[in-house]
Amino acid sequence: MTLKFNTLIKINGIEFANQGETYADAVTQSTVNRTLTTCSNQEILLRSSGYADFAGTTVPSGKGSIVAIYSIFGNDKQLMIRDLEDVNMTEPRCGSTAGDEPRISIEQMKAVYKGATTSAPKSFIQGVVISDLRYKNIDSRNIVVQEGQHGIVVRFTAAHSFQLGQEVKIVATDVEVSEYNGLLQLNNVPNAYATLIGTGTLPTPKEVTLKYVADNLNLLESTLVTVKDAEAKGATIYNGNVTVQDATGTMILRTGSAATFANSSIPTGKINITAIVSEFTPASTVTPQLIMRNTTDVTGGTPGGGGGETRMTVQALRALYQGVKTTAPEGYIQGVVISDVSSKNITAKNLVLQDGNAGIVIRLTADNTYALGKELKIITTGVELSEFNKLLQLNNVPVSNITVVGEGSLPTPKTVTIAQLKADFEALESTLVSINEVTLSGGTTMGGTLKATDNTGQIDLYTRTDASFAGTAVPSGAKTVTAIVSEFTSGATPGYQLNLRNLNDVK
Repeated sequence: MTLKFNTLIKINGIEFANQGETYADAVTQSTVNRTLTTCSNQEILLRSSGYADFAGTTVPSGKGSIVAIYSIFGNDKQLMIRDLEDVNMTEPRCGSTAGDEPRISIEQMKAVYKGATTSAPKSFIQGVVISDLRYKNIDSRNIVVQEGQHGIVVRFTAAHSFQLGQEVKIVATDVEVSEYNGLLQLNNVPNAYATLIGTGTLPTPKEVTLKYVADNLNLLESTLVTVKDAEAKGATIYNGNVTVQDATGTMILRTGSAATFANSSIPTGKINITAIVSEFTPASTVTPQLIMRNTTDVTGGTPGGGGGETRMTVQALRALYQGVKTTAPEGYIQGVVISDVSSKNITAKNLVLQDGNAGIVIRLTADNTYALGKELKIITTGVELSEFNKLLQLNNVPVSNITVVGEGSLPTPKTVTIAQLKADFEALESTLVSINEVTLSGGTTMGGTLKATDNTGQIDLYTRTDASFAGTAVPSGAKTVTAIVSEFTSGATPGYQLNLRNLNDVK
């Protein structure tokens, strides 16, 4: 409907964008424009004279209706009220949470969208987070939430901290329901409207073909699927738009350049891909996409882009170091991650890998994202083998040299005394050990350097101040300590130390 200028109209579901302002400036008797907005962010100006008897009255803070004369000044469409009786805004503002919102399903929420931006009804949705913020292949303001067979993108007004597998409740009252390049979303959701319920149950990915995804995009959008026996075409790393193909068709596997695994190698041959179904349609041609969460979403194929390298044990690699920096030989090592990146008690670019009874520190060129217990294949060809304060490491390892083989079996920590550890330190360096009847002293919290003592001797227990448990009180009494054997020797005295993975290592 086309509105005629200088006519009296009524608008429902509208509020003043800024609370606490007056209609105009009664002191200087200046005319002022105030912005009115709907819950779907449609705006219009309300123009009020500084001579009006209501000029100094504070605008209402609620939502409701306005009756006004519609006009235009230059390029600005504007309203003018006759008196304050034209304004009736006593309802809760857009998005206000009353605590009595009814739950609706994600399927019902998606049905609210009819092809144009609109506002969600008074309601909340609840589901499990299927996106993985840690690996940065999703915007920090976005999550993807799935409930049953339906999912939706939620875009917050600021960065969030919700993790893969958590169940969240999101109040959606008056929140914008819209599409961004074809992808349906709840947009500009205040972070305060989301509540963590607890650990949820991740949905089982639906096994589909690429043609099925393309044919059922609206149904599958923002849900987890698995495509089997696919193959990457014309790409060796994940970064950007990678074309994947199965027996039924092709599709884009999209990885942003900021993703921690963007430069990781794509396995060759037939692979299985678990991913979130997405869409990026800036033009008229519908463009479905698959969005990986991390490299564990791809299984099968030949790891490391060819697999022709020779495997070397970590013990053999360590033996190649003769006291001076050198270059590792052609080939690869394989082992299980025994460090815990999630607890932050390890430098962000480091991980510790153990293969049998030998371990080594791996220093990456980007922040470490490999979880405790993952089995990795690491190409060593041309990589620096050196010490950092006497701790042996593979240094500056490109992320593209690493392939996640799958879930590994954590090694059983070797039970030792502190005296035995010091006597056989080089063999035990960067491996898991367990020491019984240990007392901790030298501080009140875990952060910093403590002394770990058993009946055979004493060793430093070092915890980074960034560690998630650094502020935890030091436990009293004799404990069993499981830790990674480490070293920080900057002078002549050996700086032997133990590094906990997390608080579960002290029992």
